[in-house]
Amino acid sequence: MSTRPPAAMRETGVESYRLLRRAGLRTAGTLLGFAYGLMLFAALVVLRWSPGFAVKVQRWDRRRLERFYRLRVVEGSEGSAPEHPAPGASAHTDPPPRPLSLAGQALISIVGGYLALHMTLQLMGTVFAVLTQLLVAGPLSMIVLDFAVWTIYQPLWLSGWVFVLASGGAAWLAAEGTAWLTERWVRRTSTVERTGTVEDWIGQLITTRRGVVRAIDDERRRIERDLHDGVQQHTISLSMLLARARRSQDPERVAELLERAHTQSQELIEEMRQVAWRIYPAALDDLGLNQALTVVAQNSLLPVELHDSLTSRPAPEVESATYFVAREAVTNTVKHAGATAVRLTLETVTTAGMPLVRLVVSDDGRGGADPQGSGLQGLRRRVEALDGAFSVNSPAGGPTVVTAEIPYE
Repeated sequence: MSTRPPAAMRETGVESYRLLRRAGLRTAGTLLGFAYGLMLFAALVVLRWSPGFAVKVQRWDRRRLERFYRLRVVEGSEGSAPEHPAPGASAHTDPPPRPLSLAGQALISIVGGYLALHMTLQLMGTVFAVLTQLLVAGPLSMIVLDFAVWTIYQPLWLSGWVFVLASGGAAWLAAEGTAWLTERWVRRTSTVERTGTVEDWIGQLITTRRGVVRAIDDERRRIERDLHDGVQQHTISLSMLLARARRSQDPERVAELLERAHTQSQELIEEMRQVAWRIYPAALDDLGLNQALTVVAQNSLLPVELHDSLTSRPAPEVESATYFVAREAVTNTVKHAGATAVRLTLETVTTAGMPLVRLVVSDDGRGGADPQGSGLQGLRRRVEALDGAFSVNSPAGGPTVVTAEIPYE
């Protein structure tokens, strides 16, 4: 399961969103666990301990735990069935889980799921009743609760929605309690890891930091190669031409050498301009990402089609990363893909309430690009350093699609 580190946590309202999302996931997971608990109970009692069916249900339930509770059962730990059986092996050949362990897990899921289901149905029924009364049957101004000591008068809209909130809170509490008990029970027989926690984010930040250092070193080596193989060679050649012109006594020979030196100096200026552009294009600051990528498309040896639908201009570091990913992806396509055309797509997408810049570089080449190659890994490190996501889809025969998503800020 992929998680986006705390860059989004700085945004206003994200904490409330995360709380609501957690409540929804826990409640949905507990309701789904109620169904799995009934199936486990059937495997244990009604079917008189059917190991094959129990293993299959347990495998489904482990996916539920990871998806909704952020609990991952470590493969090979005691009491856990293999996620992927060996080729040719059936579920009946897997080591069957302990009946007592499954019975306890099924009991927790059934009881907790029933409470959450009861509260959820009560919530839905109340909402439906209040809306029906107000919109169809006409307004009912007061609800009267007549006790022996006192009488309570409350407006319908207030009492109804208080009851809705109370039912929703009760369903959430039942889901949280079920998740807590499930984790404690599963830990008795298996090794469990939590996903999407601060520890995961810290580990990802450490990995990203190392990737940033490696990317900086790679960039320095590339700049050194550009200077050594291009600029330095042109400078040495220019110096030799001027030295020969100084030593020559023949005016015609001197004029010829000076003409060649002038031509060499123009080539050196162009080489310096290209090196500076590869380090950081000034068009990014002056004209923006669209114009910088337009220059990339114009200088490419293959036809490049650019589609830009960004709704606003991203942060400078995001523009820079997007530009370099696009440029390097186009360069890789020209060198290795055997393609006839490249398509660059820039668009704005929203994930978890956070706007992202999505860059898609696709070609019609032969495919087969290695996502673990040094070039693509360098692009991945550049994107992940900004809390972004990077993916490569390049099946044999093509096409190759490189996708990068980076937060706007």
